[in-house]
Amino acid sequence: MSKNSLNKRIGEELLDLIKKNASTDQIAHWADGVYSNHCRELESEVDNLITKISFMQLGPEFEINSSELEVIAVRLMQNDR
Repeated sequence: MSKNSLNKRIGEELLDLIKKNASTDQIAHWADGVYSNHCRELESEVDNLITKISFMQLGPEFEINSSELEVIAVRLMQNDR
């Protein structure tokens, strides 16, 4: 899978979770799965975004609000990190 299509798929999955009102914990665990399945394929900027999303499970000080997550998802889908 090309990096552009992987980024697009990650963005689509994230947007789907947001639209389903997934909890912070669910989104963070999803990010863990993305990282563990694709860590060698991720561009460094995408790697950093996924890690930042994963950190949300560590406490409220790491939470990213849904509108910010949506911006990240759209940027990934447009391959414009």
